[in-house]
Amino acid sequence: MSYTGGNDGCDELYYTVGRMITYIASTLALGFIGLLLFIYYWKKGQFDHIEEAKYQLFREDE
Repeated sequence: MSYTGGNDGCDELYYTVGRMITYIASTLALGFIGLLLFIYYWKKGQFDHIEEAKYQLFREDE
C-alpha cells in the first residue's frame, strides 16, 4: 500500500465540481442576458416588420 500524502483525490474532485458549477452558472447568465435583450428589442418594435427589409431592395427611391 503506497502513501499518497493524505490526498485521496478530493482536491481534484472539488476542482472539477467547482469548474462545472462555474460553467453552468456562466451559461445560465449568458442565456438570461440574451433573453433580456430579446425582450427589450421585441418591446422596442425591432421585429414588427421583419419581412419588410427584403422588399426594400426592389423599391425605387423618389
